Amino acid sequence: MASKVASEMASEVANKVIGNDLDLGDLVVNLKNVTREFKRKNRKFIAVDNVDFSLKAGDFAAIVGKSGNGKSTLLNMIAGLLKPTRGSVTIFGCNISLPSISDEQISAIRAKNIGFVTQSQTLLANLNVLNNVILPVMIERASYKRVGDFAQKLETEDCANLNSFAMDLLKQLNVDDLAHCYPRELSGGEMRRVMIA
Repeated sequence: MASKVASEMASEVANKVIGNDLDLGDLVVNLKNVTREFKRKNRKFIAVDNVDFSLKAGDFAAIVGKSGNGKSTLLNMIAGLLKPTRGSVTIFGCNISLPSISDEQISAIRAKNIGFVTQSQTLLANLNVLNNVILPVMIERASYKRVGDFAQKLETEDCANLNSFAMDLLKQLNVDDLAHCYPRELSGGEMRRVMIA
C-alpha cells in the first residue's frame, strides 16, 4: 500500500513539475536530519551529518566549504543520485529518500528540474556537442512518458525541434560553432559551457 501511495505521489509530482505549476515561494527542496555515511578502509566516515536545509522556488543558495567536506555528497542526495543513510530528502513535495520511490521516478523528476555542473567532465566522448546537449532532453521525455505508463517514439518533427532548441542553447553560450565537434576537441572552458547547455 505504501509503495502504491509513494508511486502515485511521484507521478503527481512529475506531472506538476513538468507542467510548470510551481509558484515563487513554493518549497522545492527540503532536507530534514540528513546524514550520509560511507565506509573507508572498514571505518565509518560521515560525509554529511544531520543537515537541515530548505529552498523555495526562486531562491538562490550556495554550498561552500573545503574539499572533502561533503558538498558533492549533499548535492548528489538532493539530485537523487544518492540516498541518505538517515533523514529525508524531499524534492517538489516528493520524499525521494523513501525506498518505495523508484530510480525511474527520481530520474523523471531530476531530468526535468535539476541540473548542476560536476567537478569532472561528463560529456559522452562518442557523441558530438549537439548530441550531448540533446541527450538529456530525450532522456527526460522518455522518463516522463514512463512515469505515465506509456511510451511513444520521437517523431521526426520532434528531432528537428530538439536540434533547433539545442543550437539555441549553444548559441547563448557562444559555442554553437562547436556543435559538430567531439569533447576531445574542446578546451576545458568550452566543455564547461557545453555541460551548462
